[in-house]
Amino acid sequence: MPHKTKRQKLASQNRREQVAKSPVEEPKHHVQPTAVTVFKQDFRKSLVVIAFITALEIITYFGTMYYHPR
Repeated sequence: MPHKTKRQKLASQNRREQVAKSPVEEPKHHVQPTAVTVFKQDFRKSLVVIAFITALEIITYFGTMYYHPR
């Protein structure tokens, strides 16, 4: 097997030192949410609001159904 050249030895030593200095770095770029995920989040929020308003209307309707002021 051929011996490593001086340049190869220096390159491998530099790689080892870089790994020892900074083990794992997090990616610095932020992922932008796509239009589909934004739509799904907004749609889910609007469905929750609609369900809350509908439930409130049903409760007030049946709550006042048998109330007969005389």
